[in-house]
Parts: sequence; C-alpha cells; structure tokens
Amino acid sequence: MIVKFSFVTLILATFLFSCSDNSNDLDPNCSLEDAMMLKVGNYWIYTTTQIDENGNAVAGTERIDSSFVSAMQNVAGKTAFQMITIKKSLKGIILGQDTISYAIEGSKVSSVTGVPVNDNWIIFADCSKKQWNVADDTFKGGNYNLIDANGNPVVASVEAHIKVTGLNQGLENLIMNNSTISTSLFNLKQYSSYKILSNGSAVFKATNTKELSFEIDNKKWLADGIGIVKEEVSGFKIGNEPTRNGIRKTLIRYSVK
Repeated sequence: MIVKFSFVTLILATFLFSCSDNSNDLDPNCSLEDAMMLKVGNYWIYTTTQIDENGNAVAGTERIDSSFVSAMQNVAGKTAFQMITIKKSLKGIILGQDTISYAIEGSKVSSVTGVPVNDNWIIFADCSKKQWNVADDTFKGGNYNLIDANGNPVVASVEAHIKVTGLNQGLENLIMNNSTISTSLFNLKQYSSYKILSNGSAVFKATNTKELSFEIDNKKWLADGIGIVKEEVSGFKIGNEPTRNGIRKTLIRYSVK
C-alpha cells in the first residue's frame, strides 16, 4: 500500500496477544478461585460500549455480552475452564462470539484465547505479586511501499518493540446495582513503539518522527463470589491515525454456584 497504511494494525497483529478508594496494597485474603467463580453453568451478562482515548463512551456502540462457562477440560496442557461470550446488539442480533480459556494455578490465573488454542498462556492475575513480566519483544521485518518526508516513494521496513507488564493494583470499591462491592484490580499494561525505516532513516510522512509509541491498559476487576464485574481496554491515538476505540464491559446480572 502507499500512504494509507495502518501501522498500528500491523503491530497488534504481530503480537498475538465509577470508582473510589483504590489501594495498591496486596490483598492478604485474595483468592482467585473465589474471585473468578469458574464452574460449568455459571454465567454473567454485561453492558458493553466502545470508549475513546479519554475513556468516554462512544455513542451508538452499545451491545450486550453474555458469558458462560461451557466446559472444564485440558487446554494446551492445562486444566482449564472454557468461557464463551456471545455478543448481541440491543435489538438482539448476534454480532459475534469469543472463546477464552482460564486456568487457575495457585495464586495465578492464566488465559488463552481462540479455538483451537495455542500454548501462549498469559498470566493476567497474580495475588502474590504487584508486578510481573508478560512479554518484552522486538520485531523486525516487512517491506512496504511508502512515501518519505520529501514525497518520494520508498520501500521501508518496520521495527516494533512491545512490552506487556502485569500489574496487581490492589483493592478498589465499585458501585454495582446501588451497592458498594470490593474488587481486586488487575491490569495488563502494554507499551508499544515502532520505527519505520528505509536504509536506517525514518520515512513516516504523517508525523515525520523517527519513533511512534502508545500504551494500552487491559483491566479486569474481580469480586469474590461474583467473578469479573468490569473489564476495560483503553482506547488510544497514535500520530495522525484515527482513534482506536477501546471497550468497557460492566456487569448487570449473573448466576453463579
């Protein structure tokens, strides 16, 4: 492609992968079995909307997500619970379906997406640590037809650095159905930077800079006896590209045993 190429899409494809009273102290009573409530037949229903880079809801993007635990089975070498999420419009039209498997191992919860799955398990929650490394990789490659800062066509390559850090952000109170509940907040924070290079020189005309970067927060709030009560993936903007909307899911009802 020339000019109209989404480098953010390239990088994300390369690596497949109202609140109050927040406390960063580790919860001594943290139990991920109680917080995840992973039993076959349990289900959760969420209102879901897209959000912009400032966390504001994007009008017209609302939908309903229904998640349920469908099976306990061996998944990529781990005993795991398979969770299926069906996405519907407010009019009840099915928009899509996701499958994710969760494995609880002591103080940790790992997840892997898709069917069939690979063995790329990611630890997204750990009661025993405030921080852990998930990924720290540099990718190079690709030949793309671009326009340099002087308007000349060039063939360029991409060098991308992606770092993902898991964070245990402690206890946080949320308001749900007019009641205050205590949750444990976990975050997979992704930092990505990339350079567009031709013979070692930057050639990205849109910003005329050697390196572009962005951050994404992927947060989950867990509550004992309930499960995941809220999820949020932050929106972000990079260079002159359009805003990449994030997502916010808020629990409205559930059934667990």
